[in-house]
Amino acid sequence: MQLEHTTDQNIEFIRLPRRLMMADAKETKKSLHGFIGKKQPLIALDMSSVEFIDSSGLAVLVNCLQTSRRNSGEICLYGMRDTVKALFEITRLHTLFPIVNHRQEALRRLSS
Repeated sequence: MQLEHTTDQNIEFIRLPRRLMMADAKETKKSLHGFIGKKQPLIALDMSSVEFIDSSGLAVLVNCLQTSRRNSGEICLYGMRDTVKALFEITRLHTLFPIVNHRQEALRRLSS
């Protein structure tokens, strides 16, 4: 799976697909680890396209956050739809991930 991405001020901005679920979790994880495996990775995940995410998709994101932090990096999520944001709140994952509304906020958050 190829994830659409751009780089700005040493931060990787990656657009996630419409659905993050068990069927493609392994491939998504592998693609994200290509960015997260480097030293001090700064990753901003664009969640604006994500319409559905299951427990496997959440596990991929948590694994990527853990790997990033082990490498002295950080992941910030932005652009979440209300339904996806509600899932993060119900699962309390909003307490683990920095979540902002817009790309510029993610840029400020990760560049500080």
